[in-house]
Amino acid sequence: MSAAKKLPRSVDAVFITGDLTDNGVGYELILASLAKYRDREMLFAVPGNHDLYLFPLLGSTRPKPTPVSKRAAWNGFLGELGLEARPSGMWHRYFPESKVMLVGLDSCARGQPRFYRHNGGVGLAQMRDLVELSQTHDWRHARHRVVGLHHHVVPLAWGVGRKPP
Repeated sequence: MSAAKKLPRSVDAVFITGDLTDNGVGYELILASLAKYRDREMLFAVPGNHDLYLFPLLGSTRPKPTPVSKRAAWNGFLGELGLEARPSGMWHRYFPESKVMLVGLDSCARGQPRFYRHNGGVGLAQMRDLVELSQTHDWRHARHRVVGLHHHVVPLAWGVGRKPP
């Protein structure tokens, strides 16, 4: 049997879990390449460290973004998807016909401690929002609850052959 025959016939939705861009530039490419999902409001995303954190670009002549400009670009992209993040960074969408609750968490919400330090923290504000959401009718009656975020679950230095301190 060929590989094409093993693939599903269709994809219902796309949920991208971070690092959509290189340094916060290029969201229009995502929108163009996945337009059929965006047009059906079935394209979802959470930001990754490359989307929101700053990276030193030694010797680069391209304009250097700021935390404010990167956050503004991300929020504009979310608006194009028909999503609106709460002030904490969390967004959610409920699909009553399939009883699915989809939640996006911003693992860059706590800010970047320093260059090349990407802690992946979601912070207390998002946890409070998630607890609040869990008390709603939609959450309680959802058959499936899907929560997406970007970062790895342990600091990278621990996960690459090193023991925790």
